[in-house]
Amino acid sequence: MFPLLASNANLPIALPSEEVTLININQTSLNPNLNINNNLTELSQNLTEDQRVFVPFLINNQEKGQVLIFIRGDNSVYFPATQVLDAITEILLENIQQQLITEIDNQGNIELTDLIPYGLKANFDQRRLELKIEIPPELRKPNFIDLVNNPYSQSGNIVNISNTSGWINLRLQQDFQWTGINQLELGRKPIIADFETVLNYQNLVLEHNFLIEEYAQTFLQRQSTTLVKDDSNNAIRYQIGDIAFPNNSYQTGGNFFGFSLDKNFAIQPQKITNSSQEYQLILEQSAIVKIYINDQLTNILNLPEGKHYLKNANLMTGNNEIKLEIFYADGTTKNINFNIPFDYELLGTNIEDYNLSFGFKDNFQEGKHNYNWDHLNFSGFYRTGITNTLTLGSYIEGNFNQQLLGIDGILATNFGNFIVDTAISNSDDFGRDFAYKINYRYLHDHPDNPADRNLDLTLAYQGKNFILPDQIKPNFDFNYQVSANYRQTLFNDLNLSMGLNYQFGSNNNQGNLSLGVSKSVLLSNSLRANIQFNQTFNFNETDEFGIRVTLFWTPQNSYQFFSASSDSLTETNQFSWTQTNSHYINSINQGLFLQNSPNNDSLDYNLDYIDQRYKLSFDQNIAYNHLRENIDQISRLRLETALVFADGNFAFSRPIQDNFALVVPHPNLRNYEIQLNSFGENYEAKTDNLGGGVIPDLQSYLSYHILTDAPELPLGYDLGQPSYLVFPTYKSGTLMQVGSDATVFLRGTLINQENQAIGLEVLEIISLDDPNWQPITIFTNRIGKFAAEGLKPGHFQIKLMSNQETTDFTIPENTEGLYDLGLLIL
Repeated sequence: MFPLLASNANLPIALPSEEVTLININQTSLNPNLNINNNLTELSQNLTEDQRVFVPFLINNQEKGQVLIFIRGDNSVYFPATQVLDAITEILLENIQQQLITEIDNQGNIELTDLIPYGLKANFDQRRLELKIEIPPELRKPNFIDLVNNPYSQSGNIVNISNTSGWINLRLQQDFQWTGINQLELGRKPIIADFETVLNYQNLVLEHNFLIEEYAQTFLQRQSTTLVKDDSNNAIRYQIGDIAFPNNSYQTGGNFFGFSLDKNFAIQPQKITNSSQEYQLILEQSAIVKIYINDQLTNILNLPEGKHYLKNANLMTGNNEIKLEIFYADGTTKNINFNIPFDYELLGTNIEDYNLSFGFKDNFQEGKHNYNWDHLNFSGFYRTGITNTLTLGSYIEGNFNQQLLGIDGILATNFGNFIVDTAISNSDDFGRDFAYKINYRYLHDHPDNPADRNLDLTLAYQGKNFILPDQIKPNFDFNYQVSANYRQTLFNDLNLSMGLNYQFGSNNNQGNLSLGVSKSVLLSNSLRANIQFNQTFNFNETDEFGIRVTLFWTPQNSYQFFSASSDSLTETNQFSWTQTNSHYINSINQGLFLQNSPNNDSLDYNLDYIDQRYKLSFDQNIAYNHLRENIDQISRLRLETALVFADGNFAFSRPIQDNFALVVPHPNLRNYEIQLNSFGENYEAKTDNLGGGVIPDLQSYLSYHILTDAPELPLGYDLGQPSYLVFPTYKSGTLMQVGSDATVFLRGTLINQENQAIGLEVLEIISLDDPNWQPITIFTNRIGKFAAEGLKPGHFQIKLMSNQETTDFTIPENTEGLYDLGLLIL
């Protein structure tokens, strides 16, 4: 509805009267003397004064339906304002809409010529009987185009998460030490069982981790307990229990027992929170627009004429070069070039990020929590986007004896990005002091540009009595630290890097200057080599020079990866091999790692078997120490599994990473395998004799499609919809019950009493036994044949939708598969 007409909603609209002629171009019977389909010109010639006619109306050459036109005695043309203005409300600027309202007369109509002074091109074509309104590009509402392909769409019917869900992850570990320097430590090691439990009740989540170690002094060790609640509307997470303080800037963070309130953007991943600069693009006519960001084609847009705002481009930290190639419909072209500075740490304008935490320090040792109840600690920060290129913030951390207060900010410009961070510490024992860091970064990464240049400069100062929240006394190593790093691509993937690091202002001034050159060479489609030369000039120590050569080989049509490297500086040689499997489950993955160094030689081999209900791992480590001349050999077996539950349904699974989806079959389908997210012979999970299928690795606040398939399901059985859309919240479970008690595929031929086929009709099948059974709508073909699936034995009725005639039929007990009714007389 046109929102600006609310105050005029009760205005009358003129209706046809006996004194005028009403003509509808879709109903020629209103005037039998006119043949509209054959001769529109003849109709226009018959239009006289005080006539009204229904005609199509077009906005920017796009038909928007029909409108009633009033042609009055003075040949002026009027039409109902609400109908037309409603159609242009999404196109026309709002200030023009408000002005047009003043032109509406007492009958709720507006004259055609009243649109012209406002810049609209309005015309009533009497020959074609069309009302045309053209809105120039400058008067149209801007079109906002999001250049990021948002993967977080929640469109579609989402299956709600379970009211009550959770899981118990179990990881069992058994080590064997075969050889070693201490003979008393040889043999079987104590078994370690690690439990992770989660209970989600209506999005209130209780997490509890504990560990059981055989023969340990503390047999049962509680790792952490936390209660979590997410406010999805405001993207805020509340936590009580074992929490972690943030460690931004000079904040040290750490583990505490307490409470935290945290702005968590992951709760609303569809929202763009970093800098989202907009570029205005005005097109005089429709065009194809190609968008290049740093010489990479990122978007191809087919845009109509008008004003467009391009936003949320996929930018990189640094100065981004944007190029628009515009191909107009008339064949002309135009190029537009501009720069956008960007940094991932920036927040969009008026976007806020904050945290507030307080609690007691946790010194976890030997399986026990040691909370320092004597000191209540607090921590927090607040950041806000002042503009798309400027973000400012402040932070605090400490307790009543020792505090830290800081201010930071980041500014992105075409000349580089500037980051400033300064903090003041206050301690009862050491007084006040301050520290700061000033960082300048110029990044100009272009994959196809051989002149890539990256420059990073940092100046840091630290006072002698400046103390961080987790320190007992100041850790004074230097007053000032200067670092500079520069990298540039010279030509043909030849990279040059230089670095300077120097600390001074204390008794131990030190630093170094480094120079590096690297070259990457593609030897074949599957073999790549990289060579690096590094020279380091140490101010207080011996200079160092080294060469590192690395080979990477990925055989074609295989899931294997090989790498080998040799470093002359560390005198270390390494070799690794990994082999993965394309299958999600029933797969074997393995890897081998060899290392040779002056002091040690080692071999590590790992083998994993992944089943949908568990994961079994074997690791073998052999290490030879050249100094002690002894060999350590350790073998490790590891079993990982989980028990999940959702609204009273249980199943075993691989360990849950974040969220899970549980698919439970109807009792009618328990003897048939249902595959989840299958393609070819591969699938993520399936139902079997042990219960439902579990997808164990869904991420919070991302939408997923769960596909179901039952290749061996007999004809007549009903699996239900083939796809489900789930949107898990924080550590939740989603239950999907698939299938029904249907066992019959029905077919037949519908005829009338005269033995004639009832063809091309809509039928509805209704259960006479089960009032909750959903009716099925089907169609007959030209000779009256019909077919329907999803039925079961019982009494049914077929209703002909055109005249509501009905007839009954019965499917006998124990019927399965195809059941043919033959001729069914209506």
